[in-house]
Parts: sequence; structure tokens; C-alpha cells
Amino acid sequence: MPKTVWFGLCMLLSLLTGCMGQSSNPEDTMNRYLDAWRKAQYEEMYDMLLVSSAKEVTKEDFVNRFRKIYEGIEARNIVITPLSVPEESDDKKTDSTRLYPYEIKMDTIAGMIQAKGKIQLEKDEGGEWRVHLTPSYIFPGMQDGDTVRVQTLQASRGEIKWSGNCD
Repeated sequence: MPKTVWFGLCMLLSLLTGCMGQSSNPEDTMNRYLDAWRKAQYEEMYDMLLVSSAKEVTKEDFVNRFRKIYEGIEARNIVITPLSVPEESDDKKTDSTRLYPYEIKMDTIAGMIQAKGKIQLEKDEGGEWRVHLTPSYIFPGMQDGDTVRVQTLQASRGEIKWSGNCD
């Protein structure tokens, strides 16, 4: 009997430990999402999406889109900082939805990019906070169907005209 009890306790502990990765705190969920984004861990980002968001895009498409865009612009030194939400803001007032502002900075082939955006979190049916996906998470202002393209253009040389004397 003691071996059965010990086995049961071990199984319960394993189950509880496995569930600890999920967060019922929206700030923790947002910070985990931003951390995965900084580290280009797009699979982990996808795993934090709401079921309704995940139904709109496959994991493979989600990962490929982020990867192609950030590799295409040669993004490096990515810094994503959560910004504070003022206490009087409506962004923190609902029980099932929260908006969290963030700032993203990165060096790219086109120079430094800096932008601000908001991540929307919603509680799922199980009470866990999940990310509601919008295209603006890739770049603030981005909408469905938008693409990101980097193109290097060769400058044409201007004519040099002399207007002075050669004396």
C-alpha cells in the first residue's frame, strides 16, 4: 500500500509541475510572449495563442511568416519592452480582455526601426490568458494581406558640372 500511495503522490506532483508552465496572470503571459518573440522562438509564441487565433493560421505558416520577415530584413538586436498602462486607462478594466502596450526596437538592413504597439490578451474557456493574434504584432500598423519587402536600389550618379574658371 505505501508504494501505491508514493506512486500516486509522484504522479500528482508531476501533473502539478507540468501545469505550472501555464499562467493565469496576464502580465506573466505577456512577458513570456515578449520573451519568446525577442528570442525568435516563434513556435512558443504560437502555443500562447487563443484557440480562435490558432484556427486562423497554422503553426507552420505562423512560424514561417515571422521567420521570413525577420530574416528578410536582417533583424538583430531586437529589444521589446513592455510599457506601463496608466491606472486610469480602460485597457486594464475588463475581466476577460487586457491590452498591454509595448515598444519594439531593432537594427535592420534598412537601419534602426522603432515602433509601439499593443498586445491583446484574452481568457480562454479554461481561464488561462492567451494572445489574440493580429498582424500588427509583426509590425505595428500591419494589416491582413500586407507584406514586408526589402529592396536595395542602385543610385544613379548625378552629373558633375563645373561653373568656375580653370585659371
